[in-house]
Amino acid sequence: MGQIFSYNGNNVTMRVQNGVVYVNLTEVAKAFTDKNLTNIINSQEISDYCEKFSKLQNCSLADLLIVKRGGNKSGTWAHHRVALRVAQKLSTEFSIWVDEKIEELLTSGHCSIIQQYQIPQSYSEALMLAAKQAEQIEQAKQTINRLQPKADFADAAFTTDDKVDIGMAAKILKLGFGRNTLFQKLRQVGVFFSNRNEPKQRFVNAGYFEMKEKFIERNSHPGFVVTKILVTQKGLAYINHLFGGNPSDGKIAAIK
Repeated sequence: MGQIFSYNGNNVTMRVQNGVVYVNLTEVAKAFTDKNLTNIINSQEISDYCEKFSKLQNCSLADLLIVKRGGNKSGTWAHHRVALRVAQKLSTEFSIWVDEKIEELLTSGHCSIIQQYQIPQSYSEALMLAAKQAEQIEQAKQTINRLQPKADFADAAFTTDDKVDIGMAAKILKLGFGRNTLFQKLRQVGVFFSNRNEPKQRFVNAGYFEMKEKFIERNSHPGFVVTKILVTQKGLAYINHLFGGNPSDGKIAAIK
């Protein structure tokens, strides 16, 4: 089940699955007949991104680009992180539009998302469903056990109660680059908006960042308001997870 959006008169379907927005690139291609979308998807840049992202997120490459043949979900579907990279190659305007629609689906619940509950039609189906659910529960337990040391790091490594700015976050984590590069990387991975140095609301809601406003007074000139982005202890651990800071065992799971 997905949400159909219209871009310049062309339908683009997006659907949410396990907290990930998938974008139908087959439909996107129809909106950009002057671009070779296949070449873009198969380019070295997109291939490298998919490979590194899959390792970082501990997922399969098959989870990033899914080809469905037949039925009402046919076409090539891209994970929203990959879809954003592809959209940027097509046009700046389109990439901003895709970013906004993905944000809308993930935060506002505007999309008609239907939880996929299975209703067994026979005793044998009920047994199979029960076995599947038991397997999912066991997998969840294994995931919790695997991530617990990482969660402990998030609680213990940063003992200070103070929040820090982006530049100090880069220094604390010994990322090997500074404030401006960290801003750029946070935009590239979709944590910040692609067109401004500001975290998306879901990452603020997750407790990774805080935004503080301060009015600056000036003599003989009108005052103005500045917004400062602060990184919380939880946010430090999350940035460490994204960019492999030091210590490397301080990674925690990405939010969904």
